[in-house]
Amino acid sequence: MAKTLFTMSFAGTGADGCRGGPYPDCLGTGFRGDAPRTSGCYGALGTGGAAPEGGRSDSPGTTARGSGQAGGRGPFDRTLLGSAVLRNRIFRAAVGDTVEDGLPGDASMRLYGALADGGAGTILTGFTLVDDLEKGFMPILSLADDRVLDAHKALVELVHSKGAAVVAQLVLIGSYQSTEFHKAVTPRLPFLTLLSPSGLHDPICGASPRMISGPEIRRVHDRHAEAALRAKKAGYDGVEIHAAHGFLLSQFMQPALNRREDEYGGCPENRSRMALYTYRAVRQAVGEGFPVIMKVNVRDGFPGGCDFGEILGLCRTLAREGLDAVETSGNWRDLPQNSGPFFLGEAAEIAAQVSARVILTGGLRTLDDMLRVLSETHVEYLGMARPLMKDPAFVNKLKTEYEAGTAGGGTGA
Repeated sequence: MAKTLFTMSFAGTGADGCRGGPYPDCLGTGFRGDAPRTSGCYGALGTGGAAPEGGRSDSPGTTARGSGQAGGRGPFDRTLLGSAVLRNRIFRAAVGDTVEDGLPGDASMRLYGALADGGAGTILTGFTLVDDLEKGFMPILSLADDRVLDAHKALVELVHSKGAAVVAQLVLIGSYQSTEFHKAVTPRLPFLTLLSPSGLHDPICGASPRMISGPEIRRVHDRHAEAALRAKKAGYDGVEIHAAHGFLLSQFMQPALNRREDEYGGCPENRSRMALYTYRAVRQAVGEGFPVIMKVNVRDGFPGGCDFGEILGLCRTLAREGLDAVETSGNWRDLPQNSGPFFLGEAAEIAAQVSARVILTGGLRTLDDMLRVLSETHVEYLGMARPLMKDPAFVNKLKTEYEAGTAGGGTGA
């Protein structure tokens, strides 16, 4: 099992070092006014509901896009995601940006310009802070206040001028960090407050976070909504809510870390509420049509981590409420790097049963892999990071290979 929670290169990983154990029964009187209490939980998250238009359904045991194979699609198809026109199906998956004072600077402009020139259809930004209370954690992008808008507008305009789309990835870090980072930063910035679902001490990084309170939970929802609206004002083509990799929203879905006895803890419906309510706040802020994506872990890789069935249920509910796409991820550090697409089975299952589009990220290295995913599953989009870190023009090279009909090469480290 991986022993680094977070690297200073901001590469990301699944969570580790978590504690197992029982969690309390659920409390409360209903998710919504029209939702009956079910098995002591709030409502019936991910269970049933009317089928969306076009014959798709997000009910358990049903197929969202039919039972046949999704043939005839290619990685360089032009598609529509919400209101955004995407020139191909390939996403540059998020890689953390090192910036000063939360602002995209010259290095960001050069990198994003090269990625757009290199053929990526959509660029996901590195994770971007939504709350200034976390601005001392890491030197990363921020959309936490209006002063950053002009710099983000310039970045967006550059990417658009080169024909690509760009989506802002929003994150509330919580208490997820490396041992080295915690030791280096905590003495220097004692005012930083580390928050987690239940305030459990983490023996791996040595952090002792505080249990997040009800008002602070509402602040999380509000800050995501405010940051998403800023992203829209800056011209971004959408936002992605980061609910994976052990950040705060992800921790709420892990029984090992979430021992709460209120409406946000206990049964799967309650533990998923943090992500669901954050999405609702974001959607209300940006309105219909503006693309909203959520990144989720489908496999944490430790006892007491997320359960895939629960994640599938959350995705169904989010799709019924208008989520445009789900990006699948997980604890990829424990997987062989040349083993093919990561989490393909889980992504294919979500794509078959959920009306939201699915972005499969991780382990995609060749054109053959991409063609197989698109021909054998209902996954719509393909995310990659490492090959584009090595070569920002990798997508253009894949396109040349695709147009020449010479699949079989195009590997990326």
